[in-house]
Amino acid sequence: MLENGYNITPHLDMNAQLFTEPLTMVLKSVGNRVSEIRQDGKKRFLKKDADKVLFDFNLYGVMIQIRFI
Repeated sequence: MLENGYNITPHLDMNAQLFTEPLTMVLKSVGNRVSEIRQDGKKRFLKKDADKVLFDFNLYGVMIQIRFI
């Protein structure tokens, strides 16, 4: 864990020819503290609830950067 967020690198052993859609990650207990999420240098769309954040990510992509307020 970083001081102001997380860096997550997805390591999924799935067949890239079969699994072509992005996955949705759910972060519990962070709620409105998340300021932004980026992957491959692009901001990811967030759906925030009181106690969780949902976002789609590329399971074959590079590191996911999660930053808190």
